[in-house]
Amino acid sequence: MNSDDNLRSLEKWGDPLEQAIVENEALLPVLVPYACIWARHLLVRRDKQHRYVKSEEWYEFGAHHYTALIRVENAYRSLRQIREACCTLRQQTDAKEALLDLHLAIASFWENLGCAIENLEKALQKIVRSGTLARQGAVERAFAKRSRLIHGLIVPVATNDQSIEFYVSHLEDEDDKKGWHQPKERTTEWVEQHHDDEWVAILAGLASAWESVNSQLPSAPQPENPISWFAETSPLDAGIRLAALSGTLPPTLDTDF
Repeated sequence: MNSDDNLRSLEKWGDPLEQAIVENEALLPVLVPYACIWARHLLVRRDKQHRYVKSEEWYEFGAHHYTALIRVENAYRSLRQIREACCTLRQQTDAKEALLDLHLAIASFWENLGCAIENLEKALQKIVRSGTLARQGAVERAFAKRSRLIHGLIVPVATNDQSIEFYVSHLEDEDDKKGWHQPKERTTEWVEQHHDDEWVAILAGLASAWESVNSQLPSAPQPENPISWFAETSPLDAGIRLAALSGTLPPTLDTDF
């Protein structure tokens, strides 16, 4: 198996969202290990109609694994919304709707990244009970900011002399309070560049985390057909596209495990 075969298999045999995301080149660093795990451990465990994974523990693994990918895609979309809101604010500083959009986009960016990290670790622990992911560097920062945005204060945003000021101090402070009393003023240019830089670092960290999951999983079963076959063959009934790895098992499971 190689990464190209895995990605082509995901494109042909994945569910509609996987098929859409696999075309996003910006996510390639995580798509390569995602597709590898998906092809080696999930595709080969589907029922004869290739609709859902037969093993319940691997189905649950797949649900968390799938959720992690969707969350990374959502974070990328939130990053684009951050850029759009910043662009609007640079042109019109009294754009209250854009300020609210920026609040929403930044919260969504960090919350989705944190959720991706958490679900990736949960996926691993469904199969390897003692499995862990090293939360360090950009990955650790992402998870910490996710927690503060969910449980703590919002990031204050204000206008001043035709400039947007973004107060980020409280995200850097453990007690989540000093940002309101000792603010650091940041312009929209800084906000946009900051999130672009963090995205690059976090994406690299997530790629390493996905590789770590892959290395800790047990040996994959021998598929009836080589992955290259899946890469070149479309499902017989292309209309049947249940969520490949959704979090809910099918209503009835007549297939023997």
